[in-house]
Amino acid sequence: MNLTAPTSLVARRGAVIQRSLRPLTRHNMGPAWQQVANAYGLVIAAHDGSSASDDFASWRFPSLVPFIRCSYYERWFRVEKSDSWYLDRAYLHLYRFDAATRKETEFVLLHCDPNEAESEAHSRYKRSPHLHISLASDPFPHAHISLNLTDIEATIGSLDGLGKAFSSAIMMLCEEVLPLYQLEGD
Repeated sequence: MNLTAPTSLVARRGAVIQRSLRPLTRHNMGPAWQQVANAYGLVIAAHDGSSASDDFASWRFPSLVPFIRCSYYERWFRVEKSDSWYLDRAYLHLYRFDAATRKETEFVLLHCDPNEAESEAHSRYKRSPHLHISLASDPFPHAHISLNLTDIEATIGSLDGLGKAFSSAIMMLCEEVLPLYQLEGD
């Protein structure tokens, strides 16, 4: 099992997530966060500070670009007969928000599924951080563009390894993707 952690460490994940997402936001602290226990296990999700819904997948927080919104969540499952949890997924999504229509369009997804079974198709690409470009024409949005293919084991071998990989990917999005949209908004 990859990326396991004791309950005490998982309980502190919100603050770690908040720090790692800080570069995406204008807020010095990063987005607000909340833990939600549900049928999925335990979810730690980021939001703008006003989340009221139990539907963590609908929570958003603003990015550096006024019309780009983000969502982030981690889903953890308890390891049977122990005080440990394993990370099932860590998902960051970027959305373009159209104020005139009040609709948002998902365009870039940063995913990590560290416990994807090695026997599953595409697991080599899905287990470490990977991108989906959802605005591309089909079938490209379904491609898993791995960002850490040469060091998967180091990336998913510890929360520190995953944290470094995700932080690097977030900085790449901040430096290579968001500025393109900032120019569009000017």
